[in-house]
Amino acid sequence: MLKRFDAELGSKAHSARIAVAKVDTEGYEPLVLEALRPVWLRIDNVVTEVQPLAWASHSISAEAALTTFRDLVALNGYTIVTLPHPKRMIREEGDFQHQKEIFL
Repeated sequence: MLKRFDAELGSKAHSARIAVAKVDTEGYEPLVLEALRPVWLRIDNVVTEVQPLAWASHSISAEAALTTFRDLVALNGYTIVTLPHPKRMIREEGDFQHQKEIFL
């Protein structure tokens, strides 16, 4: 059953801290993060998969998606950590650094 985030928290919805928000929505992550924008300052950590190749098929522009990620990182002072994908383990370490730099 799908429940609204604020309804689930009840009266604490406007002040409760959120320890971690895990977002794995197969390319819709920028839209989900935008929907969470009103509570960004209360989220201590965000764990998300980033699938830039899926954005276009979901009508999400790369610029809009990157703006969302950049805004979220800047507002909360997050550190971006890139984990290698098992299929990409053979790639150079510099490739992963490049992925991280796109958001900064």
